[in-house]
Amino acid sequence: MTLRINKDIISFDPELGIVPTSIYMSYMEQLLTTDWTMDPKIQNYQLSYWDSTYEKGQLAQSWEFTSPGTMVLHLRQGISWQNLPPANGREFTANDVVFHFNRMMGLGNGFTTPAPYLGTNSAWAPLTSITAIDKYTVVMKWNTPNPEVAIENMTAPACETTIENPEAVQQWEILMTGTTR
Repeated sequence: MTLRINKDIISFDPELGIVPTSIYMSYMEQLLTTDWTMDPKIQNYQLSYWDSTYEKGQLAQSWEFTSPGTMVLHLRQGISWQNLPPANGREFTANDVVFHFNRMMGLGNGFTTPAPYLGTNSAWAPLTSITAIDKYTVVMKWNTPNPEVAIENMTAPACETTIENPEAVQQWEILMTGTTR
């Protein structure tokens, strides 16, 4: 892969938000994404807002709102991490999603502060919790009655939505940042 950016890459860790966010989705997958196969006569690709009916799952097979502030994601089964250490081809699960969002948003599992570039006033501030209810199902709680907030955040091409491998973070975090949070 050849990427052209106007600054030195010092880390590929999305938690640091260092690499321009537009390239994360080039090498890391998201739970949801924009359906770029839509006919331009149906969806104007020049718009920054997309109706949620034009979104599709990438790592998520489907999603639903059981209430306006509760989003349930059903993950695709049979997705595996790269067959190299430290993941060794392990299956992608709901726990990976929980790890990512806890780490990015400072929601739990030892992570108490959001990623450095997010701060407390980010578009992600309405996300209050994330839970794996089984191997392939994730529940996200938002403190907003508007499901579109969740969909817009989940489909944005940014480091908040690209899922990194927890074992890689645990193995290389000190090398990537010089410290652990």
